Amino acid sequence: MSSDVERILWLLNKLYSREEALQWISLPNKLLGGDTPRERIERGDAESVEMIIEQMKSGAYA
Repeated sequence: MSSDVERILWLLNKLYSREEALQWISLPNKLLGGDTPRERIERGDAESVEMIIEQMKSGAYA
């Protein structure tokens, strides 16, 4: 697993269990234009995934 994926999973730790976080990064996300977070991370765009997580943590997408 890449260090970017591990960092994203660490960020998700406050919101989800590890199993739920692994599922979240593998599901299409409408805020990413239908891409999965993992796809974005693998293309070098972990920043867009991190922004969504920060918004989720602040309650923006609760």
